[in-house]
Amino acid sequence: MTFWKKNGLQLLTLVLCAVLLGLNLSQRAALSEVKSQLDNAKHQLGDLNNSMNRISDRVAREMAESVRLVTAHDLQVTGVDSDSRSLLTWVSVTLRQWGTDTGAILLVNAAGETTEFPMTGRGDGAFTADVSIPAEKNGDLTLSVLADTDGTITREDLGSWSDVAMLLPLRANGWGGGGDAYDGEKGLLTLGDGYNFNLQNREGDGAEIQNPVFRVYVNGILTAEQPAALDRELVQYGEYTYAVEDWQPVISCKEGDEVLLAYACTDENGLTYEFTHTRWTITESGSEETWQEDDDGYPRLTWPE
Repeated sequence: MTFWKKNGLQLLTLVLCAVLLGLNLSQRAALSEVKSQLDNAKHQLGDLNNSMNRISDRVAREMAESVRLVTAHDLQVTGVDSDSRSLLTWVSVTLRQWGTDTGAILLVNAAGETTEFPMTGRGDGAFTADVSIPAEKNGDLTLSVLADTDGTITREDLGSWSDVAMLLPLRANGWGGGGDAYDGEKGLLTLGDGYNFNLQNREGDGAEIQNPVFRVYVNGILTAEQPAALDRELVQYGEYTYAVEDWQPVISCKEGDEVLLAYACTDENGLTYEFTHTRWTITESGSEETWQEDDDGYPRLTWPE
């Protein structure tokens, strides 16, 4: 009796603590399960929300397409015209609704100037036009169509390009190599070695060209040039890269001079392109490679006679 009187309260306290600990652990397990269920429900709601957004976007696109005037259109470059210095293209559009009296006009906006081209109907809702696009206009190109049915005129944009150069038979796809060293006392700039230039056609494939050559200009005057050759090892990977090896021209220049390294070539139409590779400015402290000018993204063209 003396033991229970002395230690009973302590034993009872231990029992109660054990019960409370068990309840606490049980509650933690239950709360963890509830949290897991809530997280799972949250993820499911997120997936459902994403699915609803995708469905909503698809419905919006389908509704927009259902009210479009044009169901299909195409532009194909067929050649170049040296006299007008233009790209010759063929454009077709297919209208969703049309009648026997429907007429269509193609609007071509090149570098801010709009030209109209009447289109010829084929009797099945399709209209075509032969279009010339000024090839030397550096700037946006946008096509639109005007359709007239019973006096109701509807206009719809067909698409745009950030630059007319995107339609040229050839376009730059990257370049590399080089380096330079300037001797201020002698006024001589020595260019590096291994310059190269990569080209693509309109479809994004490698392009084989004619008369590849690198040229050096000082203040716009041709000072040196070197023929380039196709890197045959890269052709197997679909890359047509033209390079020069063991060519380190020494250029006479002085402070304030502008030096330009360019790459030139001729396509199958006889059209010659000259692309900017690198620009330098000769300063008091040496040669400094400078940012390309705004027009450098567009090749300088020389038309066949």
